[in-house]
Amino acid sequence: MPRRTKSEGGARRGRVAAIVAIVILVGLAFSLRAIATFWTDYLWFDDLDLSSIWTSLLSAKVSLAVIATIIFFLIAWVNLTVADRLSPTIGALSIEDEVLERYQSMVAGRQRLVLFIVALGVALVPGMGAASEWRTWLLFRFGGSFGVDDPQFGTDIGFFVFKLPFLSLVVDWLFGFLLVTVLLVAALYYLNGSIRVQARGERMAGSAKAHISVLLALMALVKAVDYWLQRFELALQQRDAFDGAGYTAVNATLPALQLLILVSLFAAGLFVVNIRRRGWVLPVIAIALWVITSV
Repeated sequence: MPRRTKSEGGARRGRVAAIVAIVILVGLAFSLRAIATFWTDYLWFDDLDLSSIWTSLLSAKVSLAVIATIIFFLIAWVNLTVADRLSPTIGALSIEDEVLERYQSMVAGRQRLVLFIVALGVALVPGMGAASEWRTWLLFRFGGSFGVDDPQFGTDIGFFVFKLPFLSLVVDWLFGFLLVTVLLVAALYYLNGSIRVQARGERMAGSAKAHISVLLALMALVKAVDYWLQRFELALQQRDAFDGAGYTAVNATLPALQLLILVSLFAAGLFVVNIRRRGWVLPVIAIALWVITSV
């Protein structure tokens, strides 16, 4: 193998440094408004001798963004790593396989780095978005109770004011990110040859099917929790005549949500059973039952 000269190595390092500098400058250009808002807020709080409050708000935003990014990164990275290790190595047999083989040759020896970058990239989006929910987080963390129970559910009103908004937000984010993870895992299995779109026989390897089935089961469980929380949200409905759960909500919507909880749990069980079965008949039945019940 020919060795690289010092001039070639220096030129390559120069190109890398130039690309990094351009990325940093573009990032700063898009962040100018956020930086200006950040500095203006600091000056305003400092002028009112309330810099400690500004520090507390900043700490809440940063900690929320960091924690959310780490959690979402671990979910994506672990699943992508498992999918990469369970995927077989394919040879070029058709036009589709030639494309996949070209991809595998491009990432050969750099799979971990590529998966790390992808997982971090998809985790930063909801992680940065979590910082804007600092009010909901502070209410959840420091909120107390009112000593008065809701007449419908027998739960302290403080739960509806302080706890429920943040719990609902977490469940929605988790369900959405699991959906993104399923799509990423399916794409990786396809690129690694475990999912074959043009194959005549088995189009999905057993490992890929089991992995995706587990993720779908987790999504169904998270959705069951979401339906459980939606029961309490009925007490927060705003109407023209009055606020709260009306006759229709108590006698129609509430039983429907309880049924959806059972359907979600049943669907999760079918996804787990589907791990050892061929085809996707059971998941299709579960999803169809889910959709019909929701409608």
